[in-house]
Amino acid sequence: DFVMRFFAVMPLVLVLWTLRFGLPSFSLFPVPLDSWPVIWWRTVSIAIASGVGAVAVGALLARSRMWAVVLVAALPPWLLAWSWATLDGPASVVEGWFPAGVPVLLAHLISGTALCVVFLRGYGSNASAFEAARLSGASVLRRWWMRIGLSLVPLSLGGVLTALRAALDTTSWDLARWPGLANELRAALEAGVHQSAVGAFAPWFAMLILPVLWCSSGRKHWASERDEPAHGMWILLGLLPIALATLRFASDLNPSDFLQLHGQQFLPDGMRLMVIAAGGGFSALVARVLLDASPRWSHCGVATWGMLYILPAPLYVVVVGDVGLVAGLMARVMIGGWIVGYLAGLVEDPTQRDARHLEAAVAQRYFGMGLPRFRLFGFGALAALMLALGELTVAARLAQPGDDPLAMSLLSALHYQRPGVVLLAMMPLLLAGASLAIATRGRFLLCCMAWVLVSCSGEESQSPVPILGGNGLTPGRFAYPRAMDIDQSTNTILVVDKRARIQRIALDGAPVAEWSTPTRKNGNPTGIFVDTDGTIFVADTHEHRILVYEPNGDLRDTFGDYGEQLGQFIYPTDIARDGEGRLWVSEYGGNDRVQVFAEDFTPLFVVAKDQEFRRPQSLLWCPEHDVMVMSEANGHCLHVISSDGQHVRTIGGPGYELGQFSYPYGLARSRDGRILVAEFGGCRVQELSLDATSFKVWSGDDSNALRYPWAVGYINQRLLVLDSGNHRILDVDIEALGATP
Repeated sequence: DFVMRFFAVMPLVLVLWTLRFGLPSFSLFPVPLDSWPVIWWRTVSIAIASGVGAVAVGALLARSRMWAVVLVAALPPWLLAWSWATLDGPASVVEGWFPAGVPVLLAHLISGTALCVVFLRGYGSNASAFEAARLSGASVLRRWWMRIGLSLVPLSLGGVLTALRAALDTTSWDLARWPGLANELRAALEAGVHQSAVGAFAPWFAMLILPVLWCSSGRKHWASERDEPAHGMWILLGLLPIALATLRFASDLNPSDFLQLHGQQFLPDGMRLMVIAAGGGFSALVARVLLDASPRWSHCGVATWGMLYILPAPLYVVVVGDVGLVAGLMARVMIGGWIVGYLAGLVEDPTQRDARHLEAAVAQRYFGMGLPRFRLFGFGALAALMLALGELTVAARLAQPGDDPLAMSLLSALHYQRPGVVLLAMMPLLLAGASLAIATRGRFLLCCMAWVLVSCSGEESQSPVPILGGNGLTPGRFAYPRAMDIDQSTNTILVVDKRARIQRIALDGAPVAEWSTPTRKNGNPTGIFVDTDGTIFVADTHEHRILVYEPNGDLRDTFGDYGEQLGQFIYPTDIARDGEGRLWVSEYGGNDRVQVFAEDFTPLFVVAKDQEFRRPQSLLWCPEHDVMVMSEANGHCLHVISSDGQHVRTIGGPGYELGQFSYPYGLARSRDGRILVAEFGGCRVQELSLDATSFKVWSGDDSNALRYPWAVGYINQRLLVLDSGNHRILDVDIEALGATP
């Protein structure tokens, strides 16, 4: 019993260990976009509404067909939020119809409903009172109210977890462009606050939630229900927005590209999910046995494992440390399986329990439980799997270099408008959920689980490559930089980060000047171009316009607004000037085109009208050949366009070989007019000739590995790489090109 009791309180030990960080200080946080009362109000209101809604709908659909429930259960909240937010985005027929926050509320309500239903169906006894009410002709409303009364424990646990997950999620709030409390906590880390300082919040935060989970699982008033025909098909309405989004983005689906770029991630991800599911099933068995041996300790396990789950992702990563991706995710979602086992023990008939305790064999006494063991294991695995699929942020923070799970690719696809990747990735999620549901309906053989090594990072070696910047909001540091260009006249670097800051820094990294865009309410810039006279053009992407600055940072002019007409933009991404003095502007998100403007910003024409582009990202003028080169991120290729706007040829395609690309973003010219390409997905830089006959590549090594590079530049025989995922610029000798990791 000692081992099982320690297993129940182990999360509490992990959380209390962070007390060594001292007392938390709110002065560490950067100034939020909205006032703290507004952020608290919107976070708490969405959390309560989603939790109460999940309980209400879950009670109504508790007896729905299992396969219908799993269709939604297999889709995590971030995927549902993306679906709803997509319908309400630019160029949509319902644009602006949803009030702010509705995508977050609907996503967590639907996903929470599935969680409540799984908790309710994770056992197999009957509720005679409810059956009698049904036979006596009680109304639907009366029977629904009775069902809530008979199922207080599982519904309250499901509602509490749903509310807390809605409040502490970051991805769903990002997609809805409506920052909540957890987003501000993440912003503190992006601002350069040390993890130990942020980790000081963990024990105090967890202790505030401990009584909620303790009280919600303490009630013993419990009875369960008999399956009967119900209107379970109504839950399929949760898939309606996804179906509509699929139709809208059908042209963006490219299975061959998807498999070539992301297919190798399926096997390791599948193995990780199998191990995590097995951990959830094991925790269900432990909770069930511990409830029989010592009910108070099993009850304590619900609260302590729940503490780990409801910690915001940045705090959770501080608490568990460098334990690796599989172990970290398993500890995060163990609460799902534990609740299933805990509930199963509560519903066992007392007579059956007494009879089992009379058995002489200890193993038979503990493991010869009233509920089928495989059923208990299966539902515990299903609950853990449902929770694990929603942990994008935790997976991204725990993944080791070179071991990027598919979830990280999907997170990038969501943020950077690559719907085809997301839609194709839904298919294995649905198949995995459906397969697990079928398996849990009867006895099934447990497959041999492959041993997954949990890698821990050792000491960092000294990087031989000079590094400029770093994570932070102080001058000379960056919070996820997303655009860069070089001012050749002053030998300085212009950088734009995710906090809408524009910085001018010297080649040695010393800060020179800093200013911010006029507004960043809807999002942040993703492109910058420095003209020969020092004029700075910024693609204010989410404000659908171009900002024109003087070299000293004074705003001179703006042009463009939201729309699909000539001279209007939807998400402009980059600017370049051709040999005739005209400005070229690329854009995506509905238009997916390149427009040409006169020097006075008068719109002239759209280039290559007959060519279908998928997210034009960057532009580069090549005077030696009198052509414009454009990187097509979603098409994984480069396009060469003549000065009169005609499409000349395409270079590359999806893949990781030389001459192939995985989400090419940044462009620059090196010596002899060769093209430098920063691959966001491939995490490398390629140098190629314009006729695509020679190639070189550089992707760093263990000490300076690239993580989602966004831009690249060239000056004084030096290669500057905007290493966005690491919040820095790498200064690389151009001779390093040609080296592979």
